[in-house]
Amino acid sequence: MRETFKLVDSGEFSCSLFQTCVPSFYERLGARVITNRIVNSLGADPEARPFWDPTIMVYPKTYDWPEGTIDLLGRGTETRGRTHMSRCDPLLVAAKAHGAQDAIVINAKDGIVVEKRVNLLCRFGCDEYGRT
Repeated sequence: MRETFKLVDSGEFSCSLFQTCVPSFYERLGARVITNRIVNSLGADPEARPFWDPTIMVYPKTYDWPEGTIDLLGRGTETRGRTHMSRCDPLLVAAKAHGAQDAIVINAKDGIVVEKRVNLLCRFGCDEYGRT
């Protein structure tokens, strides 16, 4: 996640939206929990929660995140090795309305490199480790 946060810190992206089972770890890195209802109306179950971890966060914590329901409208499209939200996606529209220049979705299943201690923190700090 540090590499993702560097993209935000460098100004390439305005914020990062992600899921976790260890929010206190990411709060120490400058992220905060968001409580919006998030759906994917283009998914198999349009009303289902599209995340598997219990907590959704945004980085940086000072980012002016919109209120209300967020519809991801699918997986997005991949360019330059990153999955970007569709240009007509309400999340992107809301992010741009709050000053974002761009927004991306990073699919953790595609393989995100993290420090070894993050795995240990998840393994021993999350009751859901190995179940989700």
